[in-house]
Amino acid sequence: MTGHFQQAIANHQKMIDELFAEEAKKKKDDADKASRKAESQRLTVRFMEDLIDSQIKIGQLKSSTVEIVLTHWNKLFGLEETQAYYVSIVVKLLTHDFYGVESASNWHI
Repeated sequence: MTGHFQQAIANHQKMIDELFAEEAKKKKDDADKASRKAESQRLTVRFMEDLIDSQIKIGQLKSSTVEIVLTHWNKLFGLEETQAYYVSIVVKLLTHDFYGVESASNWHI
């Protein structure tokens, strides 16, 4: 009888160990998935920034491109960050050497 009891305990311990191993694997898989998602988002953001910058540089930025980028930006970061990024695009356009606003005023306060 003692042998059956010890075997039952061993079987239960094995089941518990398997459950813990499955849970640890699931947590690791979830962490890996989150890491891959974060890396993908980082690369997407970098691509969007590079796209906008390169199109500004060559004077080919279109409103449709800005609209698409800002829509995606809003999904990732929310309204406040999107507005800040929009302002940075406007500043880049206004300060562009050839397409921006030029001020030749010598007026000083």
